[in-house]
Amino acid sequence: MKIAVIGCGNMGSAMINAWLVKKVCKVSDLIVFEKNSEKLAFLNSKIEERNSKPIVFEQDYSKLKKVDVIVLAIKPQDVSGVLENIKLHLSKKTIIISIVAGITIKRIESILGNAKIVRSMPNMPAQISMGIVGWSSNSQVKVSDKKLIAKLLGSMGYEINFSDENKLDVVTAISGSGPAYVFYFMEALFEAGHKLGLTSEEATALAMGTFIGSSLMVNVSGESPKALRAKVTSKKGTTEAAITVFDKNNVKRIVNDAVKAAFLRAKQLNK
Repeated sequence: MKIAVIGCGNMGSAMINAWLVKKVCKVSDLIVFEKNSEKLAFLNSKIEERNSKPIVFEQDYSKLKKVDVIVLAIKPQDVSGVLENIKLHLSKKTIIISIVAGITIKRIESILGNAKIVRSMPNMPAQISMGIVGWSSNSQVKVSDKKLIAKLLGSMGYEINFSDENKLDVVTAISGSGPAYVFYFMEALFEAGHKLGLTSEEATALAMGTFIGSSLMVNVSGESPKALRAKVTSKKGTTEAAITVFDKNNVKRIVNDAVKAAFLRAKQLNK
């Protein structure tokens, strides 16, 4: 299987690293297009740590005629130009996977025509193979293609296939932007601990350890966050005192409004 990656930023590099670490492909299976020499050097430095051969970077799009999968990992403003440049070099079997925010399948089809197109939304933890990737595809993508796509995207952590592409705007609002919400709350928890007398190191360790352990517990226990929260919240205890403040200030409504704002912005970007 030959894979071409156009764009070698954070996500493009994350995908390549995940594939190589999990042996989804070899360096010799990859063709990477990137003009930024610093990004190229950084990616190859990571690969060299595993004693692998360096990736050879290309600028000649005619090489795409030999690939099975093309990943678009570029900026939204560059999409139209890149698609125009590659459309003459595609075979009918080539699968196009876009990880470009705000670019719909319909927009890609308007340039490439009758092609196999996948739109996906990975999130930041994909950089450490702990991400969640939501994706959708057009009718040209077959069942056998979807198995390959799931394998490629799932190597970054977890993948969820949505038959309705419109749900990817919700994916953007929940998991795409979601890491920032988590970091924001961690930041607030750290600052609260610091104000109560903890050192920066102590507050950071406690906040980070709490988030890691709590997230893993939801995953391992099989119980809902609501059920686990109830187990921690003893009547008239310290946790109840904190939750009462959250409820008094309607934190759930604030979160709902924030996610909705992200969702509406995602829809605007798709126009």
